[in-house]
Amino acid sequence: MRFESTTPARRSVVLLLVAVAAVVATGVLVWWFTVEYADPIGALFGTGDLLWWRLLTAVAVIVLAGWVAGYAAERMGQPRVIGEIFVGILLGPTLFGQLAPGPQQFIFAPGLMPYLSGIASVGVALFMLIIGAEVSFGQLRDGQRMVGLVAVSMFAVPVLCGVAAALLLAGHYRPDDVNPLAFVLFVGVAMGVTAFPVLARILRDRGLVGTRLGVLGLVSAGVGDLLAWCLLAVTIAVARGASPLGVLVTIGAAVAFVTAALLLRPWLRGLFQWIESWQGRGRGAVAILLVGLLGLSFAWFTDYIGVHAIFGAFLAGAVLPRGIPVVGSAIRFATALVLAAMPLFFATVGFRINLVVSVSTTDLLVCVLVIVVAAVSKIGATTVAARVGRIAWRDSLALGVMMNCRGLTELVVLSTGLTLGIIGADLFAIFVVMTLVTTTMTAPLLGALRLNGPAVQREPENGVMAG
Repeated sequence: MRFESTTPARRSVVLLLVAVAAVVATGVLVWWFTVEYADPIGALFGTGDLLWWRLLTAVAVIVLAGWVAGYAAERMGQPRVIGEIFVGILLGPTLFGQLAPGPQQFIFAPGLMPYLSGIASVGVALFMLIIGAEVSFGQLRDGQRMVGLVAVSMFAVPVLCGVAAALLLAGHYRPDDVNPLAFVLFVGVAMGVTAFPVLARILRDRGLVGTRLGVLGLVSAGVGDLLAWCLLAVTIAVARGASPLGVLVTIGAAVAFVTAALLLRPWLRGLFQWIESWQGRGRGAVAILLVGLLGLSFAWFTDYIGVHAIFGAFLAGAVLPRGIPVVGSAIRFATALVLAAMPLFFATVGFRINLVVSVSTTDLLVCVLVIVVAAVSKIGATTVAARVGRIAWRDSLALGVMMNCRGLTELVVLSTGLTLGIIGADLFAIFVVMTLVTTTMTAPLLGALRLNGPAVQREPENGVMAG
């Protein structure tokens, strides 16, 4: 479909449709919020514990603390997300609740948690939309064999190691009412995840994004995460008690939806190109509204068919057209919102765990085991796969270090598993610590390897250095 015409009549029709869609979307959100939280308006603006100013105070404290911690992390050579994750945990019962339980309970009253979680969920959805928009699927045409070899190896081997570890841990850590297959698959997914956006930030800070090694790392991480989301979708379907036929129906519906979304891409490109051709200032606002509506509708549908809403948000970002200024502006706007909302997500993660009280000696030993298995399986599998592709040892090891970065994406996966009851708070805390360790070690190890130069170095073939 083409949208060359910019006549006032046609533009008015589109604006009317957009306005109607926005009203419908707002109605859905209000309905969901009312069903989820019995009396949201009375609770927030009434005389009870959930006064609006207490919610605003909690949000302000979390966002400010996240900003300060993120800045401190950057000064230490780490991505901002490391500081935000740490401060999110420290604001919970792990530290703040230990040192000042009264003020901690006053600022972060238990009744505020559903509202903070709701805001954080919006931030997570936007985060997934941005990930989908950042994955460069076109780069898969370059070096497809190497990308496939690295991506599959760095995902499959940790997943298998995670499955083996889950079989050993199931007796102590699997909740009683959870499907054993769902538990085993989930631990495997948690081991196999790589944090694409955090890795992109680290490589950008080190000037490696434009290098062939950086591109190979980013594209491999993107493909690996796509595999992780697919396996997580199956895991969620199994965890929700679907029969084998029900799982197949859910997968079939998801595949059909992805196919329909891909067929929608040319239409979306024409629509946004037409919006880009408008004169005046309204086009940016319309683009932001359309991107938000697309993400909301996709997230709702994937949740409706039995797959988590994060998949729909990711797919919405993936089908957005590239290279159109208004789309880029909308993504930048979403990014700004995520920068403000993600500290809330890390705080809601921190409020769910108490690393001081809830972690036993057995948990500490298991935590060490999980960290070792996660790091060795990721780095080892990626390094061996890269060496098979005749990439030099240093660059092969660097790819392994890149794939070992888990960051925010891992926390999204873990929070999904905890919310659905697939894992308990004890194993959740263990994997959060593993996430912090494996993400924190990425930048220092890349620095120790002293990566410079624009190309991936390969072994000589018949006396000639291959490109």
